[in-house]
Amino acid sequence: MARLEKLHRELRTRELVVLGITNEAPGVVRDFLDKNNYTFPILVDTSRKVWQQYQVEIIPVTIVVDRSGKIVSYDVGVRGEGELRATIEKAGLGAKGRANRVRRF
Repeated sequence: MARLEKLHRELRTRELVVLGITNEAPGVVRDFLDKNNYTFPILVDTSRKVWQQYQVEIIPVTIVVDRSGKIVSYDVGVRGEGELRATIEKAGLGAKGRANRVRRF
């Protein structure tokens, strides 16, 4: 999550949205975010509706969605910063273009 936080802070002005999704209780999530100084938003999905929509069965999952809503990348497991940057570039952001969303489950 630290890599996602770094990208969030660096690229948010280029329309990159990092959105975490969890099924944990809101208080647990708030404490975790505060303790780790994470600033990107987290959706609390206790009913797992979003998990079902994106067919998430195991975490972590990183889904990159481009501006048109197309899933550009669906990766299970932890990704390195270089891999994340390459995927963001593929979606049209980074130094070469623009993307829309990175979602972390």
